[in-house]
Amino acid sequence: MRVARAAADYRRFVGEVRRFAGPGAIDRMPRVHRFLGRLAVVRAWRDQPDGVRGLLCADDERRGVYHLDGALRAALRRDGAVFDERECLHLVPSVARLEWCGDVERALDEAAATAAGRAGVPICLFTHESHLRAWHVQQRLAEALRWARRRGAGHAFPLDVLEAHARASRSFT
Repeated sequence: MRVARAAADYRRFVGEVRRFAGPGAIDRMPRVHRFLGRLAVVRAWRDQPDGVRGLLCADDERRGVYHLDGALRAALRRDGAVFDERECLHLVPSVARLEWCGDVERALDEAAATAAGRAGVPICLFTHESHLRAWHVQQRLAEALRWARRRGAGHAFPLDVLEAHARASRSFT
């Protein structure tokens, strides 16, 4: 029953986003609270119209992140992004949460220097929408946007970055 409810909740959520913001506002690679989601639930979200095609994952070594086993977690840390072929899902770590990040530019520089900063691997910042009213979070978001502008980077949903890189890579082969 919980899986059916998760699927219905996802459909309702996507329908409401589509209604008030349009289809271009649907992020098909979400970050789920505490990175928790049983495999059956993740599959239910994936299998819906406009279903999940990837997940933002923890940026640390914690266990219990979605369905990830030790090998997927290690590959994610090593490679910066992983495609889980068994579940047909892209996996990308989020970087520091803005409300906790003391030095945004340093965190972004560090992320860009690791596998997470390789071409085609998005660097994902995160904050809860309830924190967006906080002045320090607004300042950190502005710092992150200035950092991206100086480097010629844009902003997009993480899945859009992965797919654009895949298209560009195929065009050279």
